[in-house]
Amino acid sequence: MKIDVGDLAETVAKELGGYSSRITEGLKDAVDEVSKECLRDVRRKSPKRTGAYRKGWRRKKVKETATQRSNLIHNATDYQLIHLLENGHALESGGRVEGTPHVGPAAEKALASLEAKAMEVVRGA
Repeated sequence: MKIDVGDLAETVAKELGGYSSRITEGLKDAVDEVSKECLRDVRRKSPKRTGAYRKGWRRKKVKETATQRSNLIHNATDYQLIHLLENGHALESGGRVEGTPHVGPAAEKALASLEAKAMEVVRGA
């Protein structure tokens, strides 16, 4: 492909714009994939007594602009229990209940997965 010297700046800007949009869309897709995986992990590792707490986990799109996408994973039904079940708590009759880490490990795994997917997107674009 031959480019005239006068059209060089315009051609470079056009190519960089296409590259930028491919990276942005790839990263947005990666955020959605990772948040779905994280939601599955949190649900699977959540304590289950009656199952209501486990079923309460939701994924919600918080922010989306032309260059960003943010998803939130939260418990819509029993949000008060997250800290108690994750870290443990004291019993009214004395003693202590050990925590069941389920949110922290899922978040760490999601962060590592997002980083790996971002590297794949950048290398592939």
